[in-house]
Amino acid sequence: MRPPDGGTHNDPRRHPATPDGIEQRERQLDEQVGELAARLREAQAERNALATTARTVRAMVADLDLAQLPAPVLPDGVAYQQIMDVFEHERRPLRARDLCLALDLPVMPKHVEGTRARLKRLVSLGFLEEMSLPRWVGGTDQQVTMG
Repeated sequence: MRPPDGGTHNDPRRHPATPDGIEQRERQLDEQVGELAARLREAQAERNALATTARTVRAMVADLDLAQLPAPVLPDGVAYQQIMDVFEHERRPLRARDLCLALDLPVMPKHVEGTRARLKRLVSLGFLEEMSLPRWVGGTDQQVTMG
C-alpha cells in the first residue's frame, strides 16, 4: 500500500502528519519567515532612502527658475570674443579660412585648424550654428556673457 502523500518511503517520522514532520516543517517556515523579514527590512530601508532622495530633488527643483535659463557663457580667451565680433559684423556664413583672414591670421593649416576647433566649440555651446560643411553662421539671439 502507498503512503497518502504518494511517496514510496515508509519513514513515519518524515511524514508531514507526524510530530517529527510537523516540527521539521515549522523549522523550514521559521527560516523562510526570517529570510523574508530580512528582505522586507532591506526593501523598507531602500524605500526610505529613496523617499529622502525624492524630497531633496523636489526641494532643489523648486528653487530653480526653469522659466529663465542662464545665459550661456562665452569661453575664456580673447580669440572667442574676436570670433563672435567678426560674426556680428559680417552677419553671414563664414569658413574657417575666411575667419582667419578677417582676424588677420596667416592662412596656414595650423591657424585654420585652430580656428575650426574654436568654431566647433562655439557650436557645441550654442553660440554658432554649423551650416553645410565647412561654413558657420552666427548663432541664436541669446545674450552672450563673458566668463
